[in-house]
Amino acid sequence: MKATPVFPIASFQGTIHRGYYARILHGKQVIQRCPRRTKPPTPAQVRARQIFAEKYACKRPKPP
Repeated sequence: MKATPVFPIASFQGTIHRGYYARILHGKQVIQRCPRRTKPPTPAQVRARQIFAEKYACKRPKPP
């Protein structure tokens, strides 16, 4: 889908409508459908998410 943003909004990012989002790719505005996640994650995806969380999640102290 092609869209031409109108002044004063030169570009936008994020959800624009239920099921669609906008992003910038190679300097151009792109509007795409949101991915449909109907299948459960594979064991490899679950492990990759765990590794990512352990590596990049900030450690917060537990509240008293």
